Amino acid sequence: MIKRIISLGVLLVMAIFISACEGCSETGNLYELQEAYDNGWLTVEDLKSVVYYYNGGTTFNEEIMGENYMPIPKVPEILDAQTAMWIKQDFKNNYRSNTSINSILIVYLGTYNGLVAVILTVKDNGANPIQIIHEGMVGGVLFKYDNSIKILVWKA
Repeated sequence: MIKRIISLGVLLVMAIFISACEGCSETGNLYELQEAYDNGWLTVEDLKSVVYYYNGGTTFNEEIMGENYMPIPKVPEILDAQTAMWIKQDFKNNYRSNTSINSILIVYLGTYNGLVAVILTVKDNGANPIQIIHEGMVGGVLFKYDNSIKILVWKA
């Protein structure tokens, strides 16, 4: 009888621990595109595909991509809910600790060599910020962002 009570107690503690850590990622990290490219995790072709999905075409990169550019297909086509939750949790932990995880929005731009390219933003509660456009070049590919949004990659 005592063994049964101890076993139930251990199971209860394990259940509490697992539910408290649900959605947590112990191994994922977010990186900027430049760092991922510099480390050799992303190729120029990967970058072209990321910017293609971000811009909805070859905009700003017509010279290096050409008219008939075909990006690397998104595989998976849609990011699964568990991976999205891990990415949001890492974003919250590293960039926006005061933010509710439910207010973090994620745009999936594809998976390349195991790295998940995403845009992460926080719901703005109706604010109308001034539009600020900035740009950066990574591996010869031009990325233009508005309002300090950046594409990040998540590595599990």
